[in-house]
Amino acid sequence: MSTDKPARPAPASTPELTPEQRAAAVTGGRELTARHADGSTEVVHVRLLPVRLLGKYQQLAVDEAASVELFCDRPQGWADTLAEESFIEILSVGEELNLDPLSRYLARQTARMQKLNPGYEEKLLERLAATLLGGATTLPPGSPTSPTAPA
Repeated sequence: MSTDKPARPAPASTPELTPEQRAAAVTGGRELTARHADGSTEVVHVRLLPVRLLGKYQQLAVDEAASVELFCDRPQGWADTLAEESFIEILSVGEELNLDPLSRYLARQTARMQKLNPGYEEKLLERLAATLLGGATTLPPGSPTSPTAPA
């Protein structure tokens, strides 16, 4: 009688991380010296957002100041005190740390919604097209039928 345990399934593949991403994963982010418009400086921790905050980041992604404040766990208005170079550096590092996790989070959310609501992606694309076309439900004459089709 064999006492061998059944083989476990192989873990899902994870993307290769750069050395900087691996270090950020261990420390939870990166330390930067932020310069404020008044010339003062402070050390800030630009964090790798926990999964719980990825939905919030998705909502704030187009608001750069709010994203910078989320990355550094600072109150609303704090980003407005930064010198432009520091603002851009924090935004860049925050995006570098968090865009890949956000992309994977969105893929999981989309897959879940597709399972719960078959046709979800198609309906979403139809609504997006209608919004972009100002409520029109069909493409204007002469428009390509797909993003890759010639006009």
